[in-house]
Amino acid sequence: MNKRLLNGRPGQPDNYELSLVLMNGDYKTPRHRHNFDQIRYMIEGEFGYGRSKDEIQQQGTASYFPEGVYYEQQAIGRSVTLLFQGGGPSGAGFLSYDQLEEGFDTLGEEGTFSNGVYTWIDEDGGKHNKDAYEAIWERIRGKTLAYPKPRYRTPIIADVNHYDWTPTSEEGVEARHMGAFTERSIAFGFLKLDRNAMHVCAPHGIYYFLSGEGAVAREAYVTGAAAAMDGEEGRVIRAASPTQLAYILLPRFS
Repeated sequence: MNKRLLNGRPGQPDNYELSLVLMNGDYKTPRHRHNFDQIRYMIEGEFGYGRSKDEIQQQGTASYFPEGVYYEQQAIGRSVTLLFQGGGPSGAGFLSYDQLEEGFDTLGEEGTFSNGVYTWIDEDGGKHNKDAYEAIWERIRGKTLAYPKPRYRTPIIADVNHYDWTPTSEEGVEARHMGAFTERSIAFGFLKLDRNAMHVCAPHGIYYFLSGEGAVAREAYVTGAAAAMDGEEGRVIRAASPTQLAYILLPRFS
């Protein structure tokens, strides 16, 4: 089950979606890759991403799944993941919700989708399997998907609680900067705000509130809320209670 939180600008290289994904141990995909980036934060449970028993992302870890890098998925019991999917450094972009649904509906009339795979029978009776997103992308774009060369060899998994909270220039605000990646500088991490503390948001930032309440500019937030700056400068988070949040800084293409 997916709960869609935020989406970006369709047709732009930095288009994205931010979702909460709930799994109950009934999901698996074959080994595959994408032409976009993913960032995952495991809020609850754990999730397999490879063939080794060590390739499991556990609760409290954050990860970067770069475009072009192979992985697979295996649900392990119940899990809740904060999932970002967005345009990677190649500039191939990420399809919008409407485009994905359009492609799903169209291809669904010609074949079937199951566990991340699209299957269809050709006019000669031959059976074909293709990654579901790849199949939809090719139908929407009208051309063959060319995967970018991977800039990293594997997904990158980080133990969030092994990072120290470090002071920032803003009073009452501390950060865990997990990292910035590729020449496009996609970045993610966490912020902790004391009661009444303020943080000036990055204009290309998106934020998910893990705890606390307060306001982003004039809009209230509570635990589980999300906010996107959409290029607007100077918006401020004001914490009415102690707050922790995850942030993602979108890749820069100009």
